[in-house]
Amino acid sequence: MLSNSNSEFIRNLFKEFNITEVFANRFINSKAEGRKPLIELVIRNYG
Repeated sequence: MLSNSNSEFIRNLFKEFNITEVFANRFINSKAEGRKPLIELVIRNYG
């Protein structure tokens, strides 16, 4: 199991695996309005 940013490259790279979208909060941003949930991909090689 691994997690990675949501991008077309990552989706294509792991297209044969089980991919689940989850929301992840990002707290590292110099501007508070930039700290919002983003879609992160959880990628598994099992069901």
